[in-house]
Amino acid sequence: LKQNAPRALSSALFQDAEELIGESKKKYVPVDLGALKTSGVALLPKVSGNRIEVECGFGGAAAAYALIQHESTWFRHKVGQAKYLEQPFNERRKGFHDRIAGRLRDWLRRQIK
Repeated sequence: LKQNAPRALSSALFQDAEELIGESKKKYVPVDLGALKTSGVALLPKVSGNRIEVECGFGGAAAAYALIQHESTWFRHKVGQAKYLEQPFNERRKGFHDRIAGRLRDWLRRQIK
């Protein structure tokens, strides 16, 4: 169990990042032609010693455009809004530990069976 725990935690963190991106796409990302919305991605976890990182965001090659759309609160969008990643991230912070703990608990139960 100890040997596989980092992989389980990585998976739980990655799943949470994917849900964040999905929620952002569904409710918050401004849409004109749809390029920004389709650029949202959660990258696979990077594990280095006791550290696990999961990066997610929007923009890719158009990162400068994504940043402008994210930070320009004076823009008025017909669909979506500024702070399209920050707002859902902040809303999800409250339940973060419970979601991760629940995923790890589910993983542990599957290992014990």
